[in-house]
Amino acid sequence: MVPAGFQDIQPLFFDIAGNETLCLPATTEFADWVEGLLFFAGSWCGERDAEVLRILYEATGGENWTGSDGWLEGLDLGGWHGVETDSVGRVSGLDLSANGLSGELPKELGDLANLEELNLSSNALSGELPTELGDLANLTKLNVSSNELRGQLPQSLTNLSLDEFRYADTRLCVPDDAGFRIWLRAIAQHEGTGTQCAPLSDRDILVALYEALGGANWYNNDNWLTDAPLGEWYGVYTDESGNVIELSLGSNFLYGKIPPELGGMDHLQSLSLQYNY
Repeated sequence: MVPAGFQDIQPLFFDIAGNETLCLPATTEFADWVEGLLFFAGSWCGERDAEVLRILYEATGGENWTGSDGWLEGLDLGGWHGVETDSVGRVSGLDLSANGLSGELPKELGDLANLEELNLSSNALSGELPTELGDLANLTKLNVSSNELRGQLPQSLTNLSLDEFRYADTRLCVPDDAGFRIWLRAIAQHEGTGTQCAPLSDRDILVALYEALGGANWYNNDNWLTDAPLGEWYGVYTDESGNVIELSLGSNFLYGKIPPELGGMDHLQSLSLQYNY
């Protein structure tokens, strides 16, 4: 980050392009400072956060929100409705409760690395909390109460040091995982639904694998995501009951991170993913 003291000088040219570890604080003060330069090249500290908020806006019907003042206007995110920022303009808090949000939360929320408080209560949201929220190591409060949310609370949320977590009055459910339940009980202020998730089917797990590992670009993805029996999907082998017992997808241009859902495939005996990315 460029130190705040740089605002006390006024060079003609300021070039920090190509330096991945250096950015300009996304504040009104620095924006005014840049206006006085003849030339500026480089990145703003809040650029990625602004992109994430744009994705959230589009994914949850931002044009129909109750309050959206400032959204999608400039890099001073602290002027956007419901957004709090830190000293360098990164998003530290997001309160969009009772604001007319609908749809599903985008996985990109996990890129808000400085986020400490998240309140999405009283909105018509649905689907799962994205597992990428587990990347928010600094998140201390998460409130998604009073939403029409559905799906499974991601196990990756166990990475968070939460002292307050509220998702009551939603359609969220708790995974059938002893470690996750223990973690929930350890949270000082926890208000949930008390609903346990139904286990994912083998088909659901394979769909998650396909989406996580770029299935659309695999060398061979015959019958994947179709209604054909799983044993007819390329590289999938099942027993007489239709349970997946083997996955053989080596040298098939898989790339990305193996999804945690794969651990729920109880009958799997053989897994071959060698020579992929």
